[in-house]
Amino acid sequence: MNEQNASATLWPTPNRWDWATVQDIGRVALGRQRSPVNHSGPNMRPYVRAANITWKGWDLSDVKEMNFDDHDFARFQLKEGDVLVNEGSGSAKEVGKPAIWRGEIEDCCFQNTLIRVQPIGCSSEYLHSYFQFCAQTERFVSSTQGVNIHHIGKEGLATFPIPVPPLPEQRRITTKIDSLTGKSRRARDHLDHIPRLVEKYKQAVLAAAFRGDLTEGATPLVTLGSICDVRSGFAFSSTDFRSEGPVPVVRIGDISEGAVTLSETSRYLGEEFLGSAKQFIVECGDILVALSGATTGKSGTFNLERPALLNQRVARLRIDNEDDRKLVAYFVQSIAAEVLGSSYGGAQPNISPQKLAAFRLIWPAREQRQKIGRRIASAMHWIDRLASETTSARKLIDRLDQAVLAKAFRGELVPQDPADEPASALLERIRAERGTAPTTKRGRRVGVGA
Repeated sequence: MNEQNASATLWPTPNRWDWATVQDIGRVALGRQRSPVNHSGPNMRPYVRAANITWKGWDLSDVKEMNFDDHDFARFQLKEGDVLVNEGSGSAKEVGKPAIWRGEIEDCCFQNTLIRVQPIGCSSEYLHSYFQFCAQTERFVSSTQGVNIHHIGKEGLATFPIPVPPLPEQRRITTKIDSLTGKSRRARDHLDHIPRLVEKYKQAVLAAAFRGDLTEGATPLVTLGSICDVRSGFAFSSTDFRSEGPVPVVRIGDISEGAVTLSETSRYLGEEFLGSAKQFIVECGDILVALSGATTGKSGTFNLERPALLNQRVARLRIDNEDDRKLVAYFVQSIAAEVLGSSYGGAQPNISPQKLAAFRLIWPAREQRQKIGRRIASAMHWIDRLASETTSARKLIDRLDQAVLAKAFRGELVPQDPADEPASALLERIRAERGTAPTTKRGRRVGVGA
């Protein structure tokens, strides 16, 4: 075993376990390079690449082909039980992300963005779980090369340390992991539905409020244009735009999740435009609505401290009273789908500010409007709290899965059986069958904890 790797990554394991490298318990091979000369030929065959591996398993919706002659096909053909890992990535957690090949595609090969391990002294499931643990905890990165892209490489994976339990215990470990992660997977699936339910609940609250369910007695209807100053922006010349500057130009892409947020793609103008285009100035508290594109009807409130100018594809709704402003903002959120449905233009939907101004909403006396606003705000606060707790629960489940894997590879997840053949005997038998000798004396070294 490589002493440098050992001192950096080992942790205590049970007596009947032993430490090895991946090449000690499996055949390690890098996939076939994709070369232009192989883009066509008489022996076109499917192959998988790093993009086909996800944390949930294989995504085979986009499988490429290249030419493999008989020699290369024999070398790179996948067999059932092969474990493949992502060879490199710009993300530390993606390096070594694994999947087990179960024969999903007949006569399939693999590209050199993947490394294949064909297990000898470990089950495929045990190897996959260990690789998953090392990828998620970024342990592979310590063995990678590169700066912006981390590459573990064939040699890096081949010499990577792995704790080896007796074969029967490997099966007990993977069975327990499957049981526990299956429960967390079901919990995660349930939690994944909640964001959609949250949005439906918000829309239901807004629909009820503007149907008049939260008011008493008859309620008059008014148009947006009768209570707000509604106008669109100006088609500023793209040659006047800057990537940085004192005056941001609010465009559709700057409206996000009920607010206006500037980003790297935002555009700016000089201060001189504040005078020449003052009728298009956006002020804090203005409600902005997208007038075109697939997100027609999307809205957000401008809360930036500095003034901005309005793009022609965005409408500005201005109303002085703060309570009324909040109520109008809720109403605009509630009609987003209706605004999109009222647009024209087919592939490029559009709606005029005049048509937006013609939308009607209930408008009771001020005291009733304040009451509606408070009730909506209270319901939204409760819904947002539920969404936040869902996010926290999701993170806890992810940490629980990692804790399960950490216990598994310390030998703490399932009990040991004294009747199991020790892993040292298994490794000696593998070496004898392969006709190799150990390069270093194995001991139960202790390094960084799991």
